[in-house]
Amino acid sequence: MSEAGEEGRLAAERILQFLLDAGDLLASSLDVDRTFEAIARAAVPYLAEWAGIFLPQPDGSLGARVIVHHDPALVERTWDVVRRYPATRASDGIVAVMRTGQSRVVPRVTAEMLAAVAQSEEQLQLMLDAGIRSVISVPLHSGGQTIGVLQLVNSPQGEATDAERRAAELLAARASVALDNARLFARERQIATAFQQAALPASLPALVGLALDAVYVPGSNESLVGGDWYDAIPLRDGRLVVSVGDVAGSGLEAAVLMSAMRQAVRTIALVHADPMTILDAADRALKNEHPDRVVTAVVGVYDPVEQELSYALAGHPPPLLRRAGGEIEALEGSDLPLGLRARAAGAAASIRLGPGDLVLFYTDGATEVSRDVVEGERQLRAALAAVPLHAADPARAIQRAVLAERTSDDVAILALTVVPFPAERRAVWSFASEDARAARAARHEFVALLVARGFDASAAYAAELIFGELVSNVTRHAPGPVEVVCDLGTEPVLHVLDRGPGFALITHLPTDVLAERGRGLYLVWSLSEELNVSRRYGGGAHARAVLAGR
Repeated sequence: MSEAGEEGRLAAERILQFLLDAGDLLASSLDVDRTFEAIARAAVPYLAEWAGIFLPQPDGSLGARVIVHHDPALVERTWDVVRRYPATRASDGIVAVMRTGQSRVVPRVTAEMLAAVAQSEEQLQLMLDAGIRSVISVPLHSGGQTIGVLQLVNSPQGEATDAERRAAELLAARASVALDNARLFARERQIATAFQQAALPASLPALVGLALDAVYVPGSNESLVGGDWYDAIPLRDGRLVVSVGDVAGSGLEAAVLMSAMRQAVRTIALVHADPMTILDAADRALKNEHPDRVVTAVVGVYDPVEQELSYALAGHPPPLLRRAGGEIEALEGSDLPLGLRARAAGAAASIRLGPGDLVLFYTDGATEVSRDVVEGERQLRAALAAVPLHAADPARAIQRAVLAERTSDDVAILALTVVPFPAERRAVWSFASEDARAARAARHEFVALLVARGFDASAAYAAELIFGELVSNVTRHAPGPVEVVCDLGTEPVLHVLDRGPGFALITHLPTDVLAERGRGLYLVWSLSEELNVSRRYGGGAHARAVLAGR
């Protein structure tokens, strides 16, 4: 083979390798700035010693967005000069390419050519030091418009060839597709981020006896926003429902589904605040609307009167409990994710908490930063252990410790800390249910307390009936110790607790008009703003009646 033929073969192989590498670089970039960087880096050293991308500036000039060369010191010097002398002259090649949308090739550059376009002696000297021998300038398109210019300086062949121009134009054509994808990606990410931020709680509720802190961190720019959420729902009876979840997938669709699932949990919780029931109902809703989607979630219900947290998991990382003394344990008890589970047969798990105890709910992005889940869990526990007792922002402190750098996945963290409940906020009576004198005295004290707090005669009379019926119900169905608590909040709530087998809430009159069972609870349900009965941790029943207006 002749020397010229061998050079042609080597040049063809070089350009072929360039095209392969360029395709890989552009296919892997979904960010506009990184796409620009990938375009320039794809051309060096296959097509040129230098590569630069120039974009229109607000003043009408063309400014450099990317400059690539093997010598960092020379690149830094070039940036300094290029920033001070942007391209503005019509005689400048990149200005002409930007205006016409047509490629321009200068196979051999002379010193006279450089002097004609230089805006200062400093700029001319830089171009001479760079040893500019040839220049290829091709337009970059996106959305059907010319948005910038790719300039390649110094062909490996010495003189720029027509084959190199065609290769540069092919690179620009591929770059156009990549830029369109990156811009669509950026637009979807912006919409998804805005939607998700709007779907998350604007603020956390302020509750007596409990401190809440939460943080949401969106994923890095190489990953679409996902479907992580956190929520805290205060109930009228004083309990708090918390939920944290993660929709499988990413992007706007995941963000929309996240909002729907969070709202489903919230709606169900307002009707029946039992963690297992909430997850079962959410599972059915998901299967009905999105049978091909999967969601992990954890739901907890905290009762400040008993300082009890009941919770249920659906394929979600177990919350971490740090006791006031520093001991850390995981709240186990997982079930399959929503969308995959059968109706749960078991009950929610429960655990007693005390002042200073902290429960940390989180999504798996908090433990997958390093791609090593075991190490991620160790780091998360270490961060939780380092949070000071009664810290004002435990969720943010953990986020700063665990997510020092951006994570590829989004992360939701919710921290629940038990704080001492002010004694003046509650009135408590304890007696045996069969002790009529003690029950009567407690009822009179209860009514006097409400009158002193502004209840009128009819509201106080209704509250007295509620008190009597709930205590009588305990006497009939669960004789033994009874505890009555009045939470003196904005809406007073009457709590009646026993250790018997429990009773069911009836919100309608018995079918048999002569029946004696069921009328008392129906009366309580009718007279109160809200009534619910739940099982207690360790056995027994807990009735809560939100008292009607004053």
